[in-house]
Amino acid sequence: MRRLDAGELEKSKKKIRNHRAFSLKDRRRNKTIGEKLEKLMNAYLESALNLAEYREAKNTLINQKQLLKDKLAAFEQKAIIGSNSPPIHRSSKQAKIIALQENPVADGIF
Repeated sequence: MRRLDAGELEKSKKKIRNHRAFSLKDRRRNKTIGEKLEKLMNAYLESALNLAEYREAKNTLINQKQLLKDKLAAFEQKAIIGSNSPPIHRSSKQAKIIALQENPVADGIF
């Protein structure tokens, strides 16, 4: 098992943070689109929109949702394929140190 030097470890941690931030941002967008779809359906059911308006708006939102899904899949694929470094193997002690660096409050958990 190869250990990572400080530079490689920092680079790996940065990739993980970027992935988490990207994922969280897209989950929020996905939730927002879901809420918009629900409001759109309610508007249609209350006859505030005709069928053509509903379909057009729904298709737009569904396309946005699919683009987000594709974007996330491409990002994950790039993260997997684009990584030239071998898989990261950490002992439980190393994992604890990294976790505490990122969240010092978690000290009581370990």
